[in-house]
Amino acid sequence: MFIYKGLGEVYLKENKLDSAYYFASKAFSISKEIKALPEESSAAELLYNISKLDGKPEDALKYLEVFDKLKDSLFDDEKSKALGILEAELGFKSLKEQLELEKLNQQFENEVKVNQRETLILVLAFAFLALIIVIILLLKIRKNKTKANVLFNQKNNEIELKNLKLKVSNLQKNKLFSIISHDLRSPVNSLSQIFDMYAAQQISDEEFKEWLPEVNKNISSTRLLIDNLLNWASETLNEAQVEKSTFLLKPEVNSLSDLFYSPLREKNIQFENKVLEDFKIYVDVNTLKLVVRNLISNAIKFCNAEDKISISATHFEKFDRICVQDTGVGMTSEVAKHLFNNSSITSSLGTNKEEGKGVGTVLCKTFIEENGGSIWVDFSEEGKGTRICFEVPTQPNE
Repeated sequence: MFIYKGLGEVYLKENKLDSAYYFASKAFSISKEIKALPEESSAAELLYNISKLDGKPEDALKYLEVFDKLKDSLFDDEKSKALGILEAELGFKSLKEQLELEKLNQQFENEVKVNQRETLILVLAFAFLALIIVIILLLKIRKNKTKANVLFNQKNNEIELKNLKLKVSNLQKNKLFSIISHDLRSPVNSLSQIFDMYAAQQISDEEFKEWLPEVNKNISSTRLLIDNLLNWASETLNEAQVEKSTFLLKPEVNSLSDLFYSPLREKNIQFENKVLEDFKIYVDVNTLKLVVRNLISNAIKFCNAEDKISISATHFEKFDRICVQDTGVGMTSEVAKHLFNNSSITSSLGTNKEEGKGVGTVLCKTFIEENGGSIWVDFSEEGKGTRICFEVPTQPNE
């Protein structure tokens, strides 16, 4: 198979297309017979190049389709292995949490048994004392029983809350697998095809430069998705650490707006940083960057050409409020009401058919709440834009 393929490549370089096609076809047949997918893909690509040079567009299209299909299959095999590893890690975490819940139940039962044993000893020891002492003991028993009931209810509430979080985590995990297997593969495949065509000199330098804005758009979108997925995984596996500090807000907003220079210019959107020069905020800096980055990205997504986006900040006595406002398409009151009131992963298309993955909204709510704050849709009306605000506590006095 390798010899036939090598002969096909040699004859192709010598422009002996009939001989090149003959040997490449034999290599393709053998690789297909023994189910060697990488070699079958390589032979299909060689036949595509030979047919294209030989002026056989139908054959060239046939082998190009085979090559693309095999390349997607190989890509899916690699991603399936990666998904298997991630699913095993999340499965291990779920099992660990389940064992912790069982341990918590056992500890609670032991505590109840100890309380009952102590109560029984007291009753037996003072059974022969005067009526007043008996009444005092009965009151104490009643008090202990009430305390045990309160403790029992608290433990039950804690267990129910952990079970609820575990169910939500599993639902988000399944949605995350769907995002990775479908949405992440598409832009990567597109970028791979563009660079393959350029490397094979199927497109000129000028055509490649024309594709660069689209390539940059795909890379920016994929980068934001990967950042959100990594933050989601870190939060899910309890690796995220909240480390609050005090810093100037305006420079951080400026650095984040620079990340969106291309999409802002593409839609000709005016971006305004209204934060005062001396405005300081007390929050985890990574949390702030993640939340503001996602809010700016969503604002751009739902803005039309010539719209405006602004960021403002206000000090209050016990908290600081940050707002991201746009003059875009807005949303219905029903969508605005539920945007940050649930933990499900949902998404919708932007004004230029931009696809979102829905992970950012869940992350914003999760990380703001971990900083002791809250996030909500402050204003939104269809055709008039949206304003989303979040609050975090001010630095406590030492």
